[in-house]
Amino acid sequence: MRLSPRRYAFLETLFRLARSGGGPVHYADLAKEMGVSRWTAYDMMRELAKDGLVAAVYARSDPGYPGRSHVLFVTTEKGARLIESRMEASSTATEWSKLKHNMLSKFGVALEQKKGFEFFRKELASNSPALFCAAVVTALIVEARRAGLDLVLAGRLLSTGADLESAPLLFVGFVAGSLLVRGLTRKLPAIGSLLERFAEEVRSFGGEERQALAGFTREVLGKATLS
Repeated sequence: MRLSPRRYAFLETLFRLARSGGGPVHYADLAKEMGVSRWTAYDMMRELAKDGLVAAVYARSDPGYPGRSHVLFVTTEKGARLIESRMEASSTATEWSKLKHNMLSKFGVALEQKKGFEFFRKELASNSPALFCAAVVTALIVEARRAGLDLVLAGRLLSTGADLESAPLLFVGFVAGSLLVRGLTRKLPAIGSLLERFAEEVRSFGGEERQALAGFTREVLGKATLS
């Protein structure tokens, strides 16, 4: 579900206040946090409730909110899932941004020194799924350059596949297969286990992570074809 930035800001603020306070939130407290009037906050909560993202809870009055009863709001399971997925996507983007910068720098050095898998031993042994997958892609591209493989042909798998999120699997399989024909197994006997783990990690990734890996692969490949 897509929300406008303003509506998402209200939903995220409600989620945060409810989590820190341990229960439903009065719209007056939400209004104070957002810097708007009580009625603006109330109307926004009612709109989000129509979308199934927020639920209203009626409670007895207390000294802070005089009257017969007052209305509290809390994010529903649907609303919480939306917030958590956005938070996960943001975290994934940050992780891949840092990873991409470091790996692209190392990729340039690997190309100059004409070292592939041996240059990325540390990354290939990493427990980080993202770093490991990025290292497999990068090392394979360096090896492909060393072997004179047609990377333009291989790159078509990243842009013509029906499922772009699965494109890195097709790309890695194609490049690795082409290199194996050229005798890579004599130099790297563990290529089979590396490819097996790569496939397992990609299958465990969420959509955001698969897209990040696909984007990373395209960027490394683009740098390789221009070098």
